[in-house]
Amino acid sequence: MSSKFEMSVHTLKNKTSLLKESAENQSAALTETSSALTEISGMVDQNVRYAERALEESTQSQSHVNHGKDLVEKMLTTMLEISESSQKMAQQTETNNRELEKIVSVINEITEKTHIIHDIVFQTKLLSFNASVEAARAGEHGKGFSVVAEEIGNLAEMSGKAAKEISNLLNMSSSTVHEIVKANQVKISGLMHSNSEKVKSGGECA
Repeated sequence: MSSKFEMSVHTLKNKTSLLKESAENQSAALTETSSALTEISGMVDQNVRYAERALEESTQSQSHVNHGKDLVEKMLTTMLEISESSQKMAQQTETNNRELEKIVSVINEITEKTHIIHDIVFQTKLLSFNASVEAARAGEHGKGFSVVAEEIGNLAEMSGKAAKEISNLLNMSSSTVHEIVKANQVKISGLMHSNSEKVKSGGECA
């Protein structure tokens, strides 16, 4: 009986050792599993941070792209406005040319009137000379040449009126030219200033 008891004790001891070893192995496995889970959790957290950073950088990049797009669109709009202003300037120049042609026409008219005056003056001098000669020859009878003298006076008066008309036309033409030139200077200066401001604005956008 003592032998059976010893055998039972030995068997129990062996099973206890096996159970202890198994428990130790399970404990080690649990510890290793816990470490692995901790490491995996850290990797997951790191990946989340990377993803958040990538999302933030992507958002910033999109913001930069949108800003650049806005700048390009604004610059294109500015250049279009400058082009339109240049076209307006070209049209204004064409209008100015037509106005200058009108001035040339007025000057030509003045030239024609000047020729008429020269002719009248020449004829007046000629009549005056002839009247003087004939009056001297006729003596007392020269009084008949009073009609000629009167005609000469009329021609002289016509010459004076024509000269006055020409003077007025010249003054009007001169004033018109000055007004047109001044107006053109103001218009062109305004257009140039406007274009300069638009170019400056486009440069600041860049």
